Amino acid sequence: MGEHPLTVVFVRTGGIGGYCPFFMPVSRKRSRTKQVAVNTSFTFTDEKIVVGQLILDMPEHFKLTGSGSVASYKDVRQMKGNFVLRGELPDVGFVSSYLKGEG
Repeated sequence: MGEHPLTVVFVRTGGIGGYCPFFMPVSRKRSRTKQVAVNTSFTFTDEKIVVGQLILDMPEHFKLTGSGSVASYKDVRQMKGNFVLRGELPDVGFVSSYLKGEG
């Protein structure tokens, strides 16, 4: 990649229906009413990937934040890293409906 790292910033807010391929099964009815925000920034070089920020947020239901890094990602045997994730789940009933397949 040369001498300069590549930095990517991704921000999106939309209905959960837009994320359905990642969160199946999700009913179409519930998909229209829920919003999910994704905000992340990461940088990678020839030797390291650094996730400066990761935020997944569905207001009043859940929020996942994190950051970390992975070194030597090109060689699985040498790869090492550290990630810190923090989750908030103020609405446990919301999650249980998805686990039951009703969401």
